[in-house]
Amino acid sequence: MALIGGQGTGKTHLALSFAQMRRNYRCICVLIGGTIGFDVQLGQLARLLRVTVDDGQSPSEAVREALAARDGWLLVFDNANRPQDVLDVLPASETGHVLVTSTNIEWRTHSTAFVEVQGFDGRKSADFLSAYGGLAAAQAANLTEIIGLVDPATAEISCLPIVLREVANAISSGQLTADQYTRRLARTSALVLSAKPTTYRDQVRIVWRAHIAGLAETSPRGLALLHFACFLAPQRLSYDDLRVADSTTEPLRTLLTDADERTDVASELKKFSFDFTDGHAIGLHQLLADVAREQMSDSQRRDWAEVSTAVIAASLPPSTDDRSARAVYDRLAPHVIATAQRSGIPYNDIAAESLRRLGVYFIENAEGRAAVDALDQAMRIVRPRNEHLAVRIAIEKADALRLSGQLDDTAVNFATETCERAVRILGDDDQDRWRTQADLGHLLCERGDGERGYPLVRQAAEGQLSRWIPPNRLGWMMIADLATLRFDLTNDPNDSVVLFGEPIQIEAIYRKVLAERLGELGGDHPDTLLARANLAWLLALRGDWRAADELIRAGIEAAPADHSRHLDLLAARVMVYRARVNDASLSGHWRRLRRALDIIRLNHIAGQVIQARTRRGIQARAAVLDLRLVVLSTYVEAGYARLAERASRRLMQEASEHWLAKGENRILLAYLAAEIDWQRARHDEAIRRMRTSVWEVTRIEPTTLMARQSTWKLSHWYREVGRFDEAAVVVTDGFRWLLDLPPETLPQATATARQEIQEFIESLHNATSSQG
Repeated sequence: MALIGGQGTGKTHLALSFAQMRRNYRCICVLIGGTIGFDVQLGQLARLLRVTVDDGQSPSEAVREALAARDGWLLVFDNANRPQDVLDVLPASETGHVLVTSTNIEWRTHSTAFVEVQGFDGRKSADFLSAYGGLAAAQAANLTEIIGLVDPATAEISCLPIVLREVANAISSGQLTADQYTRRLARTSALVLSAKPTTYRDQVRIVWRAHIAGLAETSPRGLALLHFACFLAPQRLSYDDLRVADSTTEPLRTLLTDADERTDVASELKKFSFDFTDGHAIGLHQLLADVAREQMSDSQRRDWAEVSTAVIAASLPPSTDDRSARAVYDRLAPHVIATAQRSGIPYNDIAAESLRRLGVYFIENAEGRAAVDALDQAMRIVRPRNEHLAVRIAIEKADALRLSGQLDDTAVNFATETCERAVRILGDDDQDRWRTQADLGHLLCERGDGERGYPLVRQAAEGQLSRWIPPNRLGWMMIADLATLRFDLTNDPNDSVVLFGEPIQIEAIYRKVLAERLGELGGDHPDTLLARANLAWLLALRGDWRAADELIRAGIEAAPADHSRHLDLLAARVMVYRARVNDASLSGHWRRLRRALDIIRLNHIAGQVIQARTRRGIQARAAVLDLRLVVLSTYVEAGYARLAERASRRLMQEASEHWLAKGENRILLAYLAAEIDWQRARHDEAIRRMRTSVWEVTRIEPTTLMARQSTWKLSHWYREVGRFDEAAVVVTDGFRWLLDLPPETLPQATATARQEIQEFIESLHNATSSQG
């Protein structure tokens, strides 16, 4: 249901009253629009709802999944002026209810039911003032005449409920009598408008001008707190989260630190109907905040904008390593954005730096789109002469674009330009300069351009290592990323990474990184869990599934509660079951039974990981597609042709252009499709596909194990169907380029290949000779 109406008509009050009256809801969540996106706010509820957020999963996605599995919940979206913002974050079930307040009439077509909330007419306005302000009927009617909005067509009077509430509160406080208050409003109306109000905002301006004038005469402390509050977001903010900035002056400095002072000021404010603070928290209605800022002079607005920006900046924790700091970031996020938006200062470096830090926090929480929005705003207000801050904001934005799944030419051009600026402005001795180069390399690799991307990542790792020996945390992260990137490109567990001209095995890097992270960060840190997953994946691919499973078990046992289903560890466990399926140590009936059970387990775990990663944009879709490819190859290797055929069709339907652009993905898909055809007894089609696969792999990657395997398979199939001469030609051509395999990278594979091919050639020659 949607409540539609103008600002100040009481939509929020009506929605909250409905939520409080309906006691049958088990869970009521209120999200406020205007600063932070609803998806981010929904994610912030994860801790309150005790929802487990898997690593790699956005918090908002975890909350949506949790609500979809429950019933009896109510989501209130306040000030939701764009329907799509709400529709994008709704849980995928109808087990709860959604209530929306908005000024946008488009909600008439986007909701199952709607109610138009309007101002009170003259009679209802007078009745409200009589009931809540204690006024006589004549006094209430007189006040309504002064502040009422007159419809020129019908001559009917209407008033905003929020204005009537302020008037009633002011009179009931006893500061002024009803007659004194009426005369003050009349004077204020003449000063402000010199005529009757023509808009609801005029009503607010009249009432608040009178209240602020009275506050300025009797309570300078209350006026200071009001000026500070009108630059914050409407969400209530605890004073415990606020810190005093160096530039904070009296009386605000005392009010932020002394609870007793705040309690006294709250009682003074109530005399003038100001109820935006109770001594414990502060929060001002958006319409009232707008009017309060309008009534300031230019110098006052500039001074208080700087004060509020500095206080919020000082309140942000220096790091987000612990949960309490992350909770403070969640609560301060809308106020960081609001102070930047409402300051009215063309260039505000303090606000820009706060937005940059908020963007980094969003990136850490996998909220890529929210990070891009915050960093875009920071780029608009950073001072052009402050090149260092400007380029650091751009570095974070490039990372956020990649995280949000934007891998197009615009993102590449922005990342390239940012990298060039970082080299020029920051220099080679700055870690961010190397980090942005590595990010550009990863972006290119994710687009399928590993030829350009991998060298950039390798150069960034060498540049970092050459300046910080032993490597710091960022250095080890770059080394691990480099090894993972090389592993992804070759899919060869025996491959090496070349650093400073020296080849280092990927396994050795993974073991060293894991040891360093265990010692520095502990076993439960997400970076350590990722290191375990990387090493387990490599060992499982090599066939050493027992060692891989031990690593995964240790990681899951060490993980904290909110990482108990760490996605990287689960993905590595999929590889463990794949290795178990191909393990030839058991034979006969027991092997068939265990293989069937392992296939079931693999399906279950892969389904969990895929479901958790499905909604994370192109970058996450690439991870999902990689995992689907692993499942498909397992089906093929196990001989489950029907399952493999269905999995292959689904994979091709979901495959993105960027994912297919990676040569190794395209080659492996062609190889598996040929295998499926052969297992389904479509021999001619299988040979045609495999012939194409051999041509493709020998053209792109002639010295890989996939090239050897494809050639061997094609020659074997030719022999199976009796085409011995063609089998001899294929295997002889394969032997020619296999002689050029680099012995330092694949010595064992090269020797084995030569021996097998020699034996096969001899058998083929014998076969062709015997058949004339």
